[in-house]
Amino acid sequence: MTIHSDIKENGYAVVKNMLSSEDIDNLIYQNIHPEYPFQSNDPKVAEINYNFNKLVDFANKAMNKDYKVFMQKIYFKNKFIGDYEVYHQDYFFRTSLKIPASEYLQVFIALENLYYTPLNVFTGSHKLGLLPHINCLEKTGNAKYRIPNEILNTYKDSFTSIHLKKGSAIFFDYRLIHGSGSNATPFDQPRAVIQLCTHTIDKINHGSDRRKFEIDILNKLLQSKNE
Repeated sequence: MTIHSDIKENGYAVVKNMLSSEDIDNLIYQNIHPEYPFQSNDPKVAEINYNFNKLVDFANKAMNKDYKVFMQKIYFKNKFIGDYEVYHQDYFFRTSLKIPASEYLQVFIALENLYYTPLNVFTGSHKLGLLPHINCLEKTGNAKYRIPNEILNTYKDSFTSIHLKKGSAIFFDYRLIHGSGSNATPFDQPRAVIQLCTHTIDKINHGSDRRKFEIDILNKLLQSKNE
């Protein structure tokens, strides 16, 4: 099967050796800190600015699209304290932009061998369309939206853990249900996340849109406490 057909059928496609060790070293040194492991004011995530032209060209040819990068981050998953990610669909956070889900593509790249904290997906879940999300407040204080457990349990037979080797990537549909566990091991488990779209998305609007979701969650939780 091709990458295009894999994504159409399963919701994702794995590509080995998308970035070389040299590419990863350059990404780290240019964006985070001259010393490894990663250093950041936020122990969980950092926005980066890296030339992903090679990756974009690859995605455009594979999907016959004209993608542009509108978001790129590193999620650290630092040893001992790396946080989990609740199960969600990224398209849930972009519906206000009125861009069809088919015009987005998400890319997840392993910056180390991800033996201990794989990306977990529900294979084929992109075909379910946009699912309900409920608000929650994590123990860290981060506001989140997640897919309810009863929905996840319905599709548990499609649960898949993807253990990527360093430099490998997974390209996936914007509606694919995905999440990951916490990292209690003595090994850093960093990954880069790049979001692509055929439309031009203003970076400020993208950030404020996500922040609005978080503020709305906190307000709803405060209201429920006061009722």
